[in-house]
Amino acid sequence: MSTWVFVYGTLMPGHLRWGVLAPHAAEHRPAQVSGMLWDTGRGWPALQVTDVGMPRQVPGHLVRLRDGTASRMLATLDEIEGVDRGLYRRTSVEVDGVLAWTYETLEPTDDWGLIDRWTTQQER
Repeated sequence: MSTWVFVYGTLMPGHLRWGVLAPHAAEHRPAQVSGMLWDTGRGWPALQVTDVGMPRQVPGHLVRLRDGTASRMLATLDEIEGVDRGLYRRTSVEVDGVLAWTYETLEPTDDWGLIDRWTTQQER
């Protein structure tokens, strides 16, 4: 199981939910993935992953989970992201040469605004 997670919104350092992830982070660094980032208007963003090499990049952080915490932390993140409610799915992406888990929206994006990055000011 991968012990890397790519986060792009409220779970990034300095953002609303970083405190949930931080105690389990062995290391983290800025990174980006190919995709589109949407402002849902609900206080958090949504990611749609696109093919590697596509021109649009989503900035975020690559986080390596501490040994022995990955299964438990991923279950917690699944709950936070609403995987069981069909809001997001956990999917594997390549980030800086490693495979990492990230959360991709399953909702229609028709009413959301496309954004370049998630900022603290957007959190409600």
